[in-house]
Amino acid sequence: MEYGDDELTHDFSAVENFEIDLSDLPIETQMASVVSAQKEDMASEIADELRDQEVIYRLAQWLLNEKFMDDDGNRKFHLFPALRHIAEVFYTTKIRIADPMDSAKWQQLWASPLVYKKALF
Repeated sequence: MEYGDDELTHDFSAVENFEIDLSDLPIETQMASVVSAQKEDMASEIADELRDQEVIYRLAQWLLNEKFMDDDGNRKFHLFPALRHIAEVFYTTKIRIADPMDSAKWQQLWASPLVYKKALF
């Protein structure tokens, strides 16, 4: 991604697909008490609650907050539509989930702030 005079361009053609292995990220667990036999199955619902557009928005928001500020530290809000478009292109063309059981669910799960910060940097 390059920008000059506040005009953003991107070219991901030379960028390899970004493969994410989320197999070590628990999406189901069992909570049990040490003093009783009571057990409760728990499942992460984050992937069910996220839509693709929300994931793209979060990525664009992170880019704006972390990478696109002026010399005084003010965010360049006018760049947000272009950043959202670039995030959408990256999300739809370059992110691949390694051997997921439910590809769409796993692709949305990667957008958890901890996951994408760990994955991208």
